Amino acid sequence: MQRDEFLNPLNAVINACQSLQGESDLSFYQERYVDAMLRSAHTMRDLIISIPEIASAHEILSYEARSHLASIIGYAEVLLDQVEGRLTPTQQRHVQAVRANGAQMLNLLVRLLESAGPQG
Repeated sequence: MQRDEFLNPLNAVINACQSLQGESDLSFYQERYVDAMLRSAHTMRDLIISIPEIASAHEILSYEARSHLASIIGYAEVLLDQVEGRLTPTQQRHVQAVRANGAQMLNLLVRLLESAGPQG
């Protein structure tokens, strides 16, 4: 599995979050969720870039990447539920892109971990 397979959707998450940050009509809590998604995405990107060989990084990816993806996908779900305020159609598209790319990364991670088999 190639590093770019993770970095492409991750960069899409970062771009969507940065677009959301440029929106002036997000509520206080929506801004916090977007900030948290962006921090998790940057941390995960740094992690993936720092790993010499993606396919052999089972332990790191198993815990670290999953926790960041859970944050990204979870905050996207909260934003889409619109409990903290309504989203404009443009904001909804950005958050849907975050959720879709997060799910894509999670599928890649699951495939990678399954192909590596049990570690121990």
